[in-house]
Amino acid sequence: MKGVRLIICALLFIAGSASTFAQNESSVDESNLILNFGSGNQYFNLFNSGNPNFQGTTFGPFNCGDTFILNGAQQLTHKCGDHNISYSELNYRIYQGATPPAFTQVEILYNSDLGTFNYCTGTSNDQNWETAGAGIDILAGLAPGTYNFEVYTTATYESVIDGNGTHFISNFGANFIATFTIQDTIDPVIPTLADVTGECSATATAPTTTDNCSGVLTGTTSDPLTYNTQGTFVINWTFDDGNGNTIVVPQNVIVDDITSPVIPTLADVTGECSATATVPTTTDNCSGTLTGTTSDP
Repeated sequence: MKGVRLIICALLFIAGSASTFAQNESSVDESNLILNFGSGNQYFNLFNSGNPNFQGTTFGPFNCGDTFILNGAQQLTHKCGDHNISYSELNYRIYQGATPPAFTQVEILYNSDLGTFNYCTGTSNDQNWETAGAGIDILAGLAPGTYNFEVYTTATYESVIDGNGTHFISNFGANFIATFTIQDTIDPVIPTLADVTGECSATATAPTTTDNCSGVLTGTTSDPLTYNTQGTFVINWTFDDGNGNTIVVPQNVIVDDITSPVIPTLADVTGECSATATVPTTTDNCSGTLTGTTSDP
């Protein structure tokens, strides 16, 4: 006679669009991601809430410097008897391409009790775990492009009877993934370029400006930088942010000698029967030695 096997399966459910828990176990009843786009916190559904879904959403497009803040997450939990939620955590990563980085962790802090209900054989204790001011600037340091924004949450429980464990809110192990796009449609800041001046010559140095995505930009030009003749010249500086936004800014170079030659001290020319002068010299800041000229005998 064949024996009958009783197979007892201990199932670990990785929560996503459904939640399954034993009658006397703790669970995560609702999970939300908290984002701020500049007008206050907005809650996005990860699991079992009525908020807009995070999964599959495309955020943006954003310009560099726009507000896109990850402020944390919220988890509504309940504990049953011996099953006590003791720690909650958000895990996130942002990446492009097929090789994502490791997840970064943000603790979701215990916030408040929500009351007692009859989820369990006995009485359950509902709790709100929420971190809503983490202030993580999602766009900081990112170049224009499209990025994956991947998250999941956990809730750790302690139990003397069943041992310790973790509830994973991770879209059945696939995690929750949204995307966002950063674009650069803003020109670099137009700098105010002072005139470059000199009396005998003038040499310009490359000016800088700032860009919302690329930071500090240094101007480039094909024009000469040094001018040795009197007059006014123009250097056209190009500022290119590398993302298709370019400005050209002119800068005047003025060479203007406003200093007179040095006034020499000329000794008297004397003689008894006649006297003949020799041509005197002096110096000039630009022209060096100057020889005097005259229409007199």
